[in-house]
Amino acid sequence: MASYLHRTATTEYLCCVPTLEDFSGAGRVGLAAANVQLFYYIPNFLREMLKKNSNTPSPTPLYLDLHSHIQYSTADTLVIRNQYPLTADPTLPFSVGIHPWFLDNWQAQLEAVATLASHPNCWAIGECGIDKNTSTPLPLQQQIFTEQIAIAEALQKPLIIHCVKAYSEVIALRQRTQARQLWVLHGFRKNLPTAQALLSHGIALSFGAALLRDPKLQQVFQTLYPRYRDYFFFETDDAELNVKTLYQFADDLKATIQSNHKRRKVGELAQPSM
Repeated sequence: MASYLHRTATTEYLCCVPTLEDFSGAGRVGLAAANVQLFYYIPNFLREMLKKNSNTPSPTPLYLDLHSHIQYSTADTLVIRNQYPLTADPTLPFSVGIHPWFLDNWQAQLEAVATLASHPNCWAIGECGIDKNTSTPLPLQQQIFTEQIAIAEALQKPLIIHCVKAYSEVIALRQRTQARQLWVLHGFRKNLPTAQALLSHGIALSFGAALLRDPKLQQVFQTLYPRYRDYFFFETDDAELNVKTLYQFADDLKATIQSNHKRRKVGELAQPSM
């Protein structure tokens, strides 16, 4: 069964020329407007929740900010605001989870997550996960993370993951729990082998402000985009940044890929036949 963020919306916009591609991963609609090629993640479940919720933006947003602590939704951008279980504000689109930095009173937090997760404004579970830089014992982190995986699976909602130096553990839990819902590792900024390992196990990547300034991360994006484009998301996290900047920058990276591909093709055609 496809999870919320794994399906493609078919909304058409009068100002744009839609070119729709439907994949098994997170859907993308490419829109051509004012001679600028952009691509957008438009979750199919967004439309259903918009019908039920006066707090979500209307008309249907073109952009998704998957994870933010400070930004708010606008007319063309859905922002999923990260909320902590015991202080959550459910009046705006949000995700909720137990961050591995803050595991005090985790039983009460887990009860709150279980309750809030069913709220119509809750779009995802998390951020939650494993962080080896904290002093909390790894087995306890894994236990609490596993509990939240179960909630996401039961409600068929995506999981937004915080992971520090624990990628193999996250992959192992994905396999052990046989999770079927979309997992997105937020704030990805690691190397190509790490990205490939996550993606090969069906764990999507969400890119933040680091993509704008890190040439090595840009290379990871460009290398993997042609094969895994359905598993790339964008977020602002705690940055004073409009997520549109990330979409536009990523589109420039995509254009570079296409340009390089064309140059290679031209070079191959120019080679003398033997």
